[in-house]
Amino acid sequence: MPHQYSDVQSIFRGCVRLKLHVSLNQDIIWSRLYKVT
Repeated sequence: MPHQYSDVQSIFRGCVRLKLHVSLNQDIIWSRLYKVT
């Protein structure tokens, strides 16, 4: 059981990191688009 829980926790952390990474990239992309226009 603990092993499965740790796997789920690591996957959850990975998803959170990916969402944070994507949101940060979106902010950078939007700021660049606003600068261009």
